[in-house]
Amino acid sequence: MPAVPSYGEVGKGVADLFKGSAKSGAFQLDNKITYSGVTSSGLNVTLTGVAAGQQIAPTLKASYAQGAYASDLTYDGSSRVAVNASIANLLLPGLKLSGSVALPDTNSARASIDYAFPYLSTKATVSLTNQPVVDLLASTGYKDIIVGVDTGFDTAKSVVRGSGTQDR
Repeated sequence: MPAVPSYGEVGKGVADLFKGSAKSGAFQLDNKITYSGVTSSGLNVTLTGVAAGQQIAPTLKASYAQGAYASDLTYDGSSRVAVNASIANLLLPGLKLSGSVALPDTNSARASIDYAFPYLSTKATVSLTNQPVVDLLASTGYKDIIVGVDTGFDTAKSVVRGSGTQDR
């Protein structure tokens, strides 16, 4: 039985429908060159260059996955390095623990917990700052009906924010 899509996936599908994406038929043509390779130890490396006007925007991505563990590092050419790591299905089936940061901005650090099983998908994300923001997403469904909720708590302002529901 397929799992219920997460609330974020439903929202992204709606946004793609209205704003356009490659999936819904809107395309952007750029001059692009990509090199991808895999080392003998399983490290995937991708180097991409996109021509935008007279400049080339380089991106270097290295990713590694072994069993339940996965990590990737991305350098986008503007002195920004994004690091992501996750552990999936190790403690419980359907449970994924992950963390991310975009350096040099250490305030971008986040930790998240995803838990999915056939009729429920949940996600909690916490920003790792001295005044964290906690976001909670949940969706459930049966056959063609999906209902989800998205809410958050801003500890700096002590307010619940961004609450909403969505159904399909």
